Amino acid sequence: MKRHFTTVDVFTDRPFGGNPLAVVTNAQGLSTEQMQAIAAEFNLAETTFVLPPRDPANTAEVRIFTPKAEMPFAGHPNVGTAFVLARAGESYGRPIPGDRLVFEEKAGLVRMELTREAGVVVAARLAPRAEVFARELPRDRVVGIHLYVQAKEGDIDIQSRMFAPEHGISEDPATGGANVALIGLLAHLRPEPDLTLHKIIGQGFDMGRPSILVAASEKKAGKVVATYIGGRCVPMMSGIIDLG
Repeated sequence: MKRHFTTVDVFTDRPFGGNPLAVVTNAQGLSTEQMQAIAAEFNLAETTFVLPPRDPANTAEVRIFTPKAEMPFAGHPNVGTAFVLARAGESYGRPIPGDRLVFEEKAGLVRMELTREAGVVVAARLAPRAEVFARELPRDRVVGIHLYVQAKEGDIDIQSRMFAPEHGISEDPATGGANVALIGLLAHLRPEPDLTLHKIIGQGFDMGRPSILVAASEKKAGKVVATYIGGRCVPMMSGIIDLG
């Protein structure tokens, strides 16, 4: 069966910027080994595989692979996959109504919100669940290093860089999962017991893949209760994978 894919640049408003992602939109029937091989062939930071949802109330099951391993959750793959499916308007023959999507992933349910301009989908926002991160990403599985500096440059508040060589990613141009954790940390470190914090984060500039991420967090009674990450996407390529 031929598999259809689309690539998008995530967290950017122009081609050849941001973090590239490949989305295989009809991955039903592929084995884990085949998905891993396809992700290695694309050799991007991540490749996602869209499957029918186990619960029809949800949009799709989504599996995420780096060139070397499967991930239970990641930020830019969710944003890019939601963008691709929303622009297609359907998944496995089921229409995608409204501006909300729910993905079934190894780490649990991931809820997405779409941003439209003149009726066209241009961005997507996700809200990861802190308890799932704590359960699925213990210390012995953390292989990346995320560095940041608070430096006001135009609209950008923070510049960050992400390195994950053990996952086949020497440097990542845009990392939603790391930056959504960062905005939560920054809110936690602030002295105010109640706070809504917004930051514009730049990443990938040193790589020639400038990315802009919009991050926000909510703090109530001294505890961070919600974190958000979002950004624009640009469609790039589409094609067919022929597995014979």
